[in-house]
Amino acid sequence: MIERMRLRNFRRYREATLRFQPGVNFIEGLNNVGKTSLFYAIEYGFFGRVENFKTIRSLVQPGKKSIGVELVFIGKTGERYLLQRAHIAPPKSKKTMEPSFTLKAITDDGVFA
Repeated sequence: MIERMRLRNFRRYREATLRFQPGVNFIEGLNNVGKTSLFYAIEYGFFGRVENFKTIRSLVQPGKKSIGVELVFIGKTGERYLLQRAHIAPPKSKKTMEPSFTLKAITDDGVFA
């Protein structure tokens, strides 16, 4: 279960943090406000890509040089994890983006293991 999702420069989201409750969570809104982007962000966070997009750069907010997703989630056996994924464009680069990935266990007192 995902507890928290933080987005940076991801499609329509310049900076956003969403918290989810145990059980079913509903995401609603008008057309073209970013509901589907939340699902794309989850896919990007876990897999480093989004199936329907040829490049990571196409997910980046226009005019920005980086993208990032952070997920706090609970694993199958109850452990909590912090997953961070980002892509950053090197200076003077118009096409390539350097990937970064971190996965850390979170202990009961909130400290990273």
